[in-house]
Amino acid sequence: MKKKKKKGFSAFFSTIDINNPITWLPKALFIVCAFAFAFLAILAIWPKVSYICTILLIAFFIALALEPVVDWLEKHKINRKIAALICVSGVIIIFVVVVVLFGGLFITQGVELIHNAPSVYADGKVWLNDTFHLSLPAGSALISTAIDKWGAATASKALDIGASVVTGSLSVMGIILVTYYLCVDGDHVRRIIAGMLEPSKQEGMIESISIAQSKIASFLASRLILALCSTIVTSTYLGIMHIPYWFALAVFMGLISQFIPVVGTFIGGALPVIVTLTSPGHGIVEALIVLALLTIYQQLENAFLVPKISGDALDINPALAFVAVLAFGSIWGALGTFLALPTVATITAIIKNIVQPYAVDESLFE
Repeated sequence: MKKKKKKGFSAFFSTIDINNPITWLPKALFIVCAFAFAFLAILAIWPKVSYICTILLIAFFIALALEPVVDWLEKHKINRKIAALICVSGVIIIFVVVVVLFGGLFITQGVELIHNAPSVYADGKVWLNDTFHLSLPAGSALISTAIDKWGAATASKALDIGASVVTGSLSVMGIILVTYYLCVDGDHVRRIIAGMLEPSKQEGMIESISIAQSKIASFLASRLILALCSTIVTSTYLGIMHIPYWFALAVFMGLISQFIPVVGTFIGGALPVIVTLTSPGHGIVEALIVLALLTIYQQLENAFLVPKISGDALDINPALAFVAVLAFGSIWGALGTFLALPTVATITAIIKNIVQPYAVDESLFE
């Protein structure tokens, strides 16, 4: 039988003769220089293409979440283009309804919270200084420092607000269009990827993509449902206790606790406790009650809701997820912290379905 000829890097490395570097060293140097040049080129153009990459990444995850619904509609004899249009339109309608019902309340409470931040800090400073004998700086000093540091830059960018609004509108339109076409051409994309592989590997790749897609959709859906549950429960007891800005704090708690791993629960729960502690008519007793309720809900969520809602969704290593949040946050800011977990989930799902682990001899660890 004729031996199959190797191609690409496999052919290059199979011909390396360590004792005769003249035959392979020029090619190796050329490859290293090519990769270095490509890396430098990516660094140079990244600031200009990061905006487009962000749109593509957001649309990609939305399309992944909608793909099972589109497939289900297609199986029920609905044209794929119409099915994708129904799903994308449904998401837009739900978003608009949520904004109409709760957007005004969230914005109002958020603006009030920011406006009253100096008084909240002043009350908290008095309590901390008296309780722990600290000497925190006055709020006016912090405001002056912030104005000196960011005031000039903010004033110079004031004229860019209109351009930012236009850019944001175009971004939303771009995300909607890209999401729609990704949903419509999902099968075509899989065919392109399969066409790049040998026939013997095409079936495994398509199966891996389908499994990864299913798990990622389950992961995103479970996170959104858990965030919704957290928001409803938190807003309920904060509202009953008449905590100021109860709805804005609940939304903050729901999103942060579900999409920022490890420390998200602590960050999301710290703000309601601080606001309760420093708001008029409330004190340390109410703050401790809020802290206790937050802790109880998190324990109940981990014990009952997460196993039921998450099911067989991806289980991401906490350390890996935390590092990913830090990395994406440094690249895309606040938006990157929310894109980190879906990205890690995508990579993890693909690796788990492509790489087949070997059995390990347990005697090696005895």
